[in-house]
Amino acid sequence: MGRASLIVPLSSREAADADRFGPKAANLARLGHAGLPIPAGFCVDAEAYRVQVAALGLGETAQAVIPPPRPSPKGEGVDLLPPPWGRAGEGEMSPRRAALTMKLGLMDQPIIPRLLEPLLEAWRALSASSAAPTVVRSSALVEDRFGTSFAGQFESYLGLEDEAEFITAVRSCWAALWSTRVLRYMATHDASPADTAMSELVSTYFTNFAKSGNPNGAGLPQWPAFTEQKQQVMFLDAKSSARPVPNVPQLTAFEKYFAWHREHAH
Repeated sequence: MGRASLIVPLSSREAADADRFGPKAANLARLGHAGLPIPAGFCVDAEAYRVQVAALGLGETAQAVIPPPRPSPKGEGVDLLPPPWGRAGEGEMSPRRAALTMKLGLMDQPIIPRLLEPLLEAWRALSASSAAPTVVRSSALVEDRFGTSFAGQFESYLGLEDEAEFITAVRSCWAALWSTRVLRYMATHDASPADTAMSELVSTYFTNFAKSGNPNGAGLPQWPAFTEQKQQVMFLDAKSSARPVPNVPQLTAFEKYFAWHREHAH
């Protein structure tokens, strides 16, 4: 299948790509490629999750779960409350409310047709090949890695016998990324659920740069050259774009924020 395929058989070579399907699915696929017995099934690309989040308009809400550092209201430096439950600024959505909005949005809103149709087609083909009930398991991009196993943090659903149960399980696995226990685990391991949707974009920019010396490519926001006349840098977040260089107080705030993260990550 081509790169555009968001659903691939577990037996395919593509399924071993941990950057697309997560280490859990990729490791199982590799066992099958080595000749060991594995169950029949298919993998859903993490890009499907990103597409659903974007279609629901939840990109900015995802970023609000772990807000950037801000000056202390007393003027004493930077507000660095332990993530993910730091205070929201005036007029901002609180991290707790943002996380709940993400969970409810992914659980309650229908999967868009672009994703729903191939999901059901794959499930029907799998169900037709066996009389056994099906299983849906999470395979997050951040789990099963060195130092961040996420053991027991996400979701698995067994004994699924109809399409409604299957689709509910898919939505529940997506929503599990925003559960309180997962967010707290991420906060202690320098990870963010919002960043998992950005990792491919970062990788694409640097792959392009390694090949041609130019990070830009098809489908990517333009990364302009930094010049004396136009001093802009690229911000890689939910709405990646070129923006003016942050001022010194902002840079100092970010340095203190990441220093705090490094100190408390171990």
